[in-house]
Amino acid sequence: MNEPNNYRFIVKSTENTIKLIEMICASTVPLSFTEIKDALNIPKSSLSNLMDDMEGYGYLTRNPSTLRYSKGIKLIENSMLCVKNSDILSDIALELDLVCNQIKETFHAGVLDGTNVVYIGKSSYRSTLSLTSRSGLCAPAHSTAMGRALLAQKTDDEVRAIYEGITLERVTPYTLTDLELLIKELHKVREQGYSKEVQQSCMNASCLSVPVYRMDTEESMFAISVTVSSTKLTPEYEEQLIETLHACAKRLSIRESGNV
Repeated sequence: MNEPNNYRFIVKSTENTIKLIEMICASTVPLSFTEIKDALNIPKSSLSNLMDDMEGYGYLTRNPSTLRYSKGIKLIENSMLCVKNSDILSDIALELDLVCNQIKETFHAGVLDGTNVVYIGKSSYRSTLSLTSRSGLCAPAHSTAMGRALLAQKTDDEVRAIYEGITLERVTPYTLTDLELLIKELHKVREQGYSKEVQQSCMNASCLSVPVYRMDTEESMFAISVTVSSTKLTPEYEEQLIETLHACAKRLSIRESGNV
């Protein structure tokens, strides 16, 4: 957490709230109440009241099966507002528009939030596909190519922790709903350097995705994807699209790492 070395909070509840938000935002897996209490050293009663308020206001969400906490939709929405006019999203929009105009297909960018992908960019080309995605909306990570590209950056145990107590939703008749089969698929994603799904998130559509890394830390920041009609995705076209995605990801990586 980014606590200033020499700053002493005047209001203790402010310190507790900031520390809790930072911990929830930084965590890649849902957290239990005990894990949060032990890490932040906040009295049980104070933390319980604080988390109840934040859950009630939509800044935290609690899985009813595991009782673990993760980012709430209100926290995600306000985070999106903070970066709405930032250079990052402007760069993403420019790059997606560039490849969309070149390839004449629909491109997306998204970040992983728990078991979902949150769309942070989209450039559309006219298509007969029924795509309802737009910035700020979520989709199940396990059913999307972007979600798998980002889940593949985690270890098998981290993926299992993310999905603890959660049933994988069947979005279409072709959606993969077995966690261990998903993990096996993520092994393939790591090996080949991109993810692919066919009609698992949208009927008659196929999607390819690659992660975008920070050049200084080699950590994934977000993923980009291209969605096409399944009937068009020949091996030759797939290879062309993957090359386009990797080139776009490299340009974004350079931009967002400050190396332009």
